[in-house]
Amino acid sequence: MGLIARFRKGRAIRRYLDVCSLALIARYGAEDHYSPARVVATLKAVGLELEHREYACAMFARTQEFVEWARREAAAVTFVKPSDEKLRERYAALREEVAEKHNGGSHAFLPKGGDSYDSVSPARGRTGIPSIDAASNFRWYR
Repeated sequence: MGLIARFRKGRAIRRYLDVCSLALIARYGAEDHYSPARVVATLKAVGLELEHREYACAMFARTQEFVEWARREAAAVTFVKPSDEKLRERYAALREEVAEKHNGGSHAFLPKGGDSYDSVSPARGRTGIPSIDAASNFRWYR
C-alpha cells in the first residue's frame, strides 16, 4: 500500500471514530453495538468514504453480525465463500489495528455517555494565563 493510500485509510478511520460514532448515536440512540447495515447507512448519510467501510463495521458491530455482513459482501464481489473462522479473525485484526494505530490501544470505539465534563465549568478567560486559557479550547472540553 502506497503512502497516499495509507494516508487516506488513516483519515477515513479517524473520521469513522470522530464523525460516524457520534452520527450513529444521533441517528439510532446510544447502544453498545450497531448493525453493519446501520453503520453503512450512516456512512452514506454523513458523506463519509465507503472504501474502508469494513473497518467501520468491525468497530461498531458485533462479531456475528460482522461475519454475516462480510460473507454477503464477499459473495457480491467474488464467488469465493470465506470461512466464518477467517472472518472472525479478520474482525479481530481490524479492531486491533484501529485500536492500536488510531484509538490509543482502546477497543472502546463509541464515546461513553455521562456527565464527566458536563459538571465542569469552562476555565476560559478566568486564569489570565494564555496557555491555560488556550488549553480550555480543546474539542473534548467544549
